Amino acid sequence: MRVLQAALEKKQRPHGALPPPYSTLETLLKMAIPSAVKKLKLPAPAYCMCIYYFDTHAPREDYGFSVRVLTEPVRQRVARESPSPANLAEELWLPQAGVGNGNEDLYQVNLAGNRELARLFGEVYDLLCDGEDDQMLHLRELARRTAKAMNGRKWESQLSVTDDFVVVPADGSGFFGGFDFMEEFEAAVPVERIALLRQRGYLAG
Repeated sequence: MRVLQAALEKKQRPHGALPPPYSTLETLLKMAIPSAVKKLKLPAPAYCMCIYYFDTHAPREDYGFSVRVLTEPVRQRVARESPSPANLAEELWLPQAGVGNGNEDLYQVNLAGNRELARLFGEVYDLLCDGEDDQMLHLRELARRTAKAMNGRKWESQLSVTDDFVVVPADGSGFFGGFDFMEEFEAAVPVERIALLRQRGYLAG
């Protein structure tokens, strides 16, 4: 059943350019996120940035991506406390239950002051209200493409990061199930970075 569902989703996945307003958001986010990241005051290097996307269970007010950064001491604490490698991977990466879904030691990238992003995400919310199933595919693809672009950046001038730092999309509402985080990884993270995280035990092999 899961293989069939994955095949159907792959067939439905948008190809080529995204339609408006997603295409405009794709361009703007690639500029807005690095600019906003510069303003973060992190006490330690970041090991990940999560780009959370939401369905209409999220309120319309201030609707948009939630971009969250977690630091290396958080990862090391979770690694010490985790009872098994599988549990460690879930705690680090699960959108619904992992550390990126909490409040402790989490740094929020503030995109709220960007009026054009707010306007376009308002249009996205209206589209979701009209046809959520189809529009969520576009929204997820936008998150994946944004994360992929962020993974291609050199962050040293904007953010202190670990050598295995990754930017991952995250299904914040659980619309697509919310538990197969590896599908999101594979859509956005370079294969060599995934291999390094597996080698170090932060992802299941």
